[in-house]
Amino acid sequence: MSLEQISMRVDSRLLKELDQIAKAEFKRRSDVVRDALVTYVKHEIEIRQIKEMVTKQFLEGELGFDDFARIVGFDIAQQIKIGKETLKESIERAKKDSKQSS
Repeated sequence: MSLEQISMRVDSRLLKELDQIAKAEFKRRSDVVRDALVTYVKHEIEIRQIKEMVTKQFLEGELGFDDFARIVGFDIAQQIKIGKETLKESIERAKKDSKQSS
């Protein structure tokens, strides 16, 4: 695994708190930041996986809209619901057109 360097600016108050945490944990400042970043990224990956799982459940009719919206957020749930309905209508229209042309 290759390591990359990043640079960032932070508020001086936040930096003081970071230094206090590092001192209390007997770590370097960069180690505390790295640990926090790893924790954050893992959390975001888990959240994304959960959202993908519940989206699949919603699309397959295994999860109601209200529960789905609570998990992924109303705006995203509404977009997916509209997409699901549009796709369903398109498939039904295509089947109807196919039967009429036969």
